[in-house]
Amino acid sequence: SAALKTRFQQQVAENKFADAKNTLSDLSPISIEEAELKALNDLLTKKQQTIQQEANKAGSINELLALADKDLAAVRLASPRGRNALDRYQQVLQLEPGNDRATAGIAAVASKYVELSNNALKKGETDKVGGYLSRLSKIAPSHPALSALKSAHRELSQQAAAQQTALAPEQERIRIEEEARSRAADRQRLEEQRLQQKLAEEQRRMRQEAEAKRL
Repeated sequence: SAALKTRFQQQVAENKFADAKNTLSDLSPISIEEAELKALNDLLTKKQQTIQQEANKAGSINELLALADKDLAAVRLASPRGRNALDRYQQVLQLEPGNDRATAGIAAVASKYVELSNNALKKGETDKVGGYLSRLSKIAPSHPALSALKSAHRELSQQAAAQQTALAPEQERIRIEEEARSRAADRQRLEEQRLQQKLAEEQRRMRQEAEAKRL
């Protein structure tokens, strides 16, 4: 009985579940107390469930990583919610803290935001740069490129504001001229309507006079 129990426990530890079941069947209530037999059976069941849960978790992790890699390639970095690279890599880390692929994936997302920020800076797209840097600050607040990018963004914003200030008088002049042209067009349209109405009245008067002469 003791040898069978030792063998059973070793088989369970080695995940040899079929062998463990055979050994357990040899341990009849005649050679072992029923309570102890139940405890051994519970040990086997719990170990099987643990192995299955680990397999399920591994499957979920692999699926999430595959989807996250596709999102990264498609530049679905942090949106739409729940269906983007960042969310999926973070879900993997919740299931398995320290997962190397997920950690590297989040670093790749941060690097992509650096690339997008640099491209937007070259194009002078101030608002886009601000959005990218906001995401980067949340994902990787200590990223080595973040400080320089923020400085470049501030400089670009200041230049845009200065250009807007310089253009303001010219834009106001253009607005005033457009309003003046619009008012002139309205006056001309009213004058044309008045002349047409006057012409119509004159034509009606002449017809009435011609009809009166025939009578």
